Amino acid sequence: MDKEKTILVARTEGGRVRSQVDLAIEEQASKTAKLTKVWMSSLDMRVRKSHKKLDGQKADKDGYFHYGKWKSKAPRLWGIASMDIQCRCHTIYMINGKLPEYLRGRDYMDDTYQKQLAARIDAYMSDQGLTYRQAFNKAYKQVKPPSVTVPFMSYEEWKKKFSAN
Repeated sequence: MDKEKTILVARTEGGRVRSQVDLAIEEQASKTAKLTKVWMSSLDMRVRKSHKKLDGQKADKDGYFHYGKWKSKAPRLWGIASMDIQCRCHTIYMINGKLPEYLRGRDYMDDTYQKQLAARIDAYMSDQGLTYRQAFNKAYKQVKPPSVTVPFMSYEEWKKKFSAN
C-alpha cells in the first residue's frame, strides 16, 4: 500500500476501535444511569450528506441508528465503505434525558485563521500558479481553525449560524 492509503486505513480502523470502545463503556455506564445514544456529526462543511441526516438521531430501543435500509450501532460500524471510511462522527449520550450543555468545535470565523487561510491561498496561487479553488482546497487542509467551546447545537443549527456569518 502507498502512504496515503495506509493513513486512510489506519484513521478509519482507529475510529472503528474508538466506536467499539464507546459501546463497551456505554454498556457499563447504562447500569447506573439511563443513557440514550445520539449521533453527532462534526461541525464543519465536509460532513457527508448521509451523516448530516443522521445528526441528532437517537438510537432505537436496540441501540441502532438507521439510514435508509441500513443500521449501525455506532459511527464506522456500518460495514459499508461509503458510510465508514474517513467518518469523523461520534456518539454522545443523553444522560437521564439531558444533552450536554457545551461541545467543542472549530471557530471558522476567527480573524487570525481567516488571515492565515487567505495568505496561504495567495501564496499557492502566486508561487505554484494554482487556481483559486485548487489553492483553497490545499490551504484548507493545512490551516486549521482554533478550537472553541460553544453551547450545544445540532449540525443544522451550526450550519444556520455559520451561514449567517
